[in-house]
Amino acid sequence: MREEFLHYAWQHQLFNKEGLVTTQGQVVSIYSPGFHNHHSGPDFSMAKIKIGQLEWHGNVEIHYRSSDWIAHQHHTDAAYDNVILHVVWKDDAPIKNLQLGYVPTIVLNNRIDPLLIAKFDGLLKNKNKIPCENTFPEVDGLVKLAMLDRVMTERLEQKSAEVLQLLVKNNYDWEETAYQLLAKNFGFKINSQAMLTLSEKLSFKILAKQTAKVFELEALLLGHAGLLDDYFQEDYPLALKKEYQYLAKKYDLLSYKMTGNEWKFSKMRPPNFPTIRLAELASLLSQRQHLFSKILEADSYTQLAEIFKVNLSGYWDNHYVFDKPSALKPKSIGKSSIENLILNTVVPLLVCYSKEKSQQEYMDRAIQFLETIAAEQNNITAYWQSLGQPVNTAFDSQALIGLHNNYCKSKSCLQCTIGNTILSKL
Repeated sequence: MREEFLHYAWQHQLFNKEGLVTTQGQVVSIYSPGFHNHHSGPDFSMAKIKIGQLEWHGNVEIHYRSSDWIAHQHHTDAAYDNVILHVVWKDDAPIKNLQLGYVPTIVLNNRIDPLLIAKFDGLLKNKNKIPCENTFPEVDGLVKLAMLDRVMTERLEQKSAEVLQLLVKNNYDWEETAYQLLAKNFGFKINSQAMLTLSEKLSFKILAKQTAKVFELEALLLGHAGLLDDYFQEDYPLALKKEYQYLAKKYDLLSYKMTGNEWKFSKMRPPNFPTIRLAELASLLSQRQHLFSKILEADSYTQLAEIFKVNLSGYWDNHYVFDKPSALKPKSIGKSSIENLILNTVVPLLVCYSKEKSQQEYMDRAIQFLETIAAEQNNITAYWQSLGQPVNTAFDSQALIGLHNNYCKSKSCLQCTIGNTILSKL
């Protein structure tokens, strides 16, 4: 028996209340179970309960064993002195607090339908990727939609909080924050941390002084990344190296410089090499100055996508790395990369900006972009599709990825509206 199941049973009052008495024989009537507290302190607050002849308003604490009160050190915490009822599965020790003396305790063992317990155990113990996949297709579509909306809200809140952390660190400079988040996402997971580190070491304020010339931006980004430290044969990397040495001295950058071994090239497709991604970032910053302002101005997906459609400088037409010519292929930021940047950079920025400025239009625009971009295709979305769940837009795929990662993997079925619905059908 997991304690979270007892929380669920108490919250929804899924137990037999006939003849309910405390361990000391006082009759108990529950008028309201209270509100579930997900922070520190007792599990439920503002409960309304009659015990014996007295009506109480206060907190409820729930444990598997009553002795867990001691094990969790609640007897030393004043926050638990106003608990009016202790709900347990097994009573193995009398519990006291300062306000009531003995804490009134009720035992739920033998009061919960065995079928409900068996159904919950079945969700926990099965080995399916999605615990409820056998009954998922039977759940009403509106229930699924409500849960996906909730998960998407949580996902956007989380991403917005990450942007806010950067924003605070940057003294609320939105352009600097947008640049750092953009750089991180140009790393596309494998080099994302290295990209973020580079953007923190190489301020946007310095890059903004050179935005008229993509060559100088490439020199700063590639040089400060430590990718110009080799001995080169070709003129272009030699020129970049010389330019970086000049700019690094001018802006006193050398003590903050990264090393080339901080970047990953192995097991990657050449278009994802950090040399190409940094060249793309340089081109974008050069051709789209005041980038964050342009993002705010774009009120349609077409306008937004157009911002990211830039071509790389000529050297990269036949190179992926320095000194190794490849087949001629002019390079630009591809459609899938643009969509990825919008999902992971633009949408979180707009959500955070909307919250910080109390301007709903930017939140609406973020949702609009999610509903315009095609769904991501990966093993998680494919699995949901195999269960009959439509996955048409990025809103769908992002929500379903969040549902899988934050609920299904940890088998948090009791916190899931879909899981609750399945358990309630006895």
